[in-house]
Amino acid sequence: MNGDEQIRCAVLKMMTAAVTMLALALTACSDDGGGDPGSEPSTMADGGTDDTASAQEALTAAVRAMDQESLGLRYEMRLDGTAAITIDGVQDRDGDWSATARFDDPSDASEPAAMDARSSAGSVWMTMRSWPAPDNGCWLEIPRGQTPVGISGLLPDELAYARVLSALHALDFEPGSTTGISGEIDLRVALSLVQSQALAEVEIDPARIRGTRVPATIELRDGQVAEVTMTGGSLLDTFGRIRAPLSAQAYQALKIIDYQVSYTSPATDAVLPPPADGLVLTPAESESRAGCR
Repeated sequence: MNGDEQIRCAVLKMMTAAVTMLALALTACSDDGGGDPGSEPSTMADGGTDDTASAQEALTAAVRAMDQESLGLRYEMRLDGTAAITIDGVQDRDGDWSATARFDDPSDASEPAAMDARSSAGSVWMTMRSWPAPDNGCWLEIPRGQTPVGISGLLPDELAYARVLSALHALDFEPGSTTGISGEIDLRVALSLVQSQALAEVEIDPARIRGTRVPATIELRDGQVAEVTMTGGSLLDTFGRIRAPLSAQAYQALKIIDYQVSYTSPATDAVLPPPADGLVLTPAESESRAGCR
């Protein structure tokens, strides 16, 4: 295994390890992350040109067009352009959601590990498809303050990737394009795209989050937001602007990572219901490995 492959494998293991979610700077902010696009001052210089206004108008209309009963999405964390974590999810307007996450380890030729997760009425459950008997088919209820295997975006009552739509700001159209937009994401929401294991390696002052944005590219399609992409390099630059120290491991990781969320509105699939009571593992059953039946 060469040096680049070793870095990729180390990054993936850091991102997908099952650990307790640490307190994120994202949740330290007092506001809820909502609001219309363009509602906050940017840390980057806005030219105030007609092109900027036109791009913002197109983005605002595209976001409003996605206000449907359900939203489908796909999140990808990519290492050197190859998807390492892929999450396919659907969320209802009331916040219930279901999702499937796949973890592709480049050092392992076997099938990617798969996790299913659901949320309803403030509760989140998860199951790994690879769990052996007697846990196979059981669902573990995630304690408050934690997310399934440290995936920051799988929040109670909300897939945080859906929140990205209300945190977008347009700067200008890409050269020669009427659908590609150079834009920004509010930092407090952009952090939800990053796994909690990586955020634990960054010292973020919550006071510096509000009003700070991360560069991103936005693609419109059929009058709606089709894709939002943020690079790890842009995030590193933003951490530098707000003087947020980070570990060498996190620095190396973000250099080769990019994040993308794509959307379908309305969703083509329905949100799956909560697991049956008889399939939910109690804490005692989880510790004793006695299964849920």
